[in-house]
Amino acid sequence: MTGWSSSLRQVRALYFYSQFSGFRAQSSWQSYLSRLYSAFRSTCRQLLSWAGLLRATLLGIGILYATTSLLGEYHFARGHSEHEVGSAIDELREAATVFPLNYQFRKASAIGLANIALTQPDPLWKVAALQELIEALKLDPISPDLLAPIITFELDMDKDADAKAHYQIFKQVAKTSSLNGLVYYGKPK
Repeated sequence: MTGWSSSLRQVRALYFYSQFSGFRAQSSWQSYLSRLYSAFRSTCRQLLSWAGLLRATLLGIGILYATTSLLGEYHFARGHSEHEVGSAIDELREAATVFPLNYQFRKASAIGLANIALTQPDPLWKVAALQELIEALKLDPISPDLLAPIITFELDMDKDADAKAHYQIFKQVAKTSSLNGLVYYGKPK
């Protein structure tokens, strides 16, 4: 054996040999072995307690991650199954709040509201969707599937300067990422 356990056994054997055999070592040797043996014992106990604490901490983090992920999935699924627009958007926002590590959860409420606004003739839907998209863009500043509807709504609202600025970002992002079936909404004027 090598390492701590073999050294501990050697020290323990020397200590007990000097204590219980007819051999009497000098008192300084005995005190040295006694201190060394107790240091090994407390170090081993301390290492075991730190290892146990690390395991418990990692287990707690894993349980927290799994729980929040499942709650996020629950709210995300409820948001997609709701028939009322307001409660569906609220559920999608709750999914993003509970588990913000999932990109789909963070953008779902903004994309959902943008899809609804594209089908509605009322311009207030577009204003609300644009605000939601810009808030989502603060969390994911280089997301092409958030930038494209923003550009569309800004062009519809005659905000050409903002649309051109977002289009420049969109062009840079489009070079470095796959757009995953993103619909091209057209080039700003």
